[in-house]
Amino acid sequence: MSAAVLRRWLEVSYADLLTLLATDSSVLSSGTIEHWLYLHGRRKMVEVRCRLPITPRLHEQVELQLVAAEAGNSEFYVEAVTYELMDDGLIVHLALKAGYYNAYIEGLLQRALFEDEISIHELLELSRFQLEDRLRELYR
Repeated sequence: MSAAVLRRWLEVSYADLLTLLATDSSVLSSGTIEHWLYLHGRRKMVEVRCRLPITPRLHEQVELQLVAAEAGNSEFYVEAVTYELMDDGLIVHLALKAGYYNAYIEGLLQRALFEDEISIHELLELSRFQLEDRLRELYR
């Protein structure tokens, strides 16, 4: 079997699946939605698996008092959201970062990384406060 034939089969299969979804949306419905929270705290990283009534969106604040003793803080913001379809449900992976989201600082950080003003090494080694001071020095 040639690669062209296999590619055509895949294209036809995907087209059939999209046609099926256009007529019956329950084909890809998930039974359960589970949330896996990856909390990057000051002390350590904590993983929590739970079922939330609403999935937090990117950059939203999340307060979790139950992890304060373990992670080192209870205030987090959503840094990344990914979805994983499983056989019997959906897993929502949420990466939470300690602190509060500041769009201005994040924009400056992306700019500094793009312009090679801050290295990945500095990004990993500096504390959040040191990083903000470095950005102030660069963009005053």
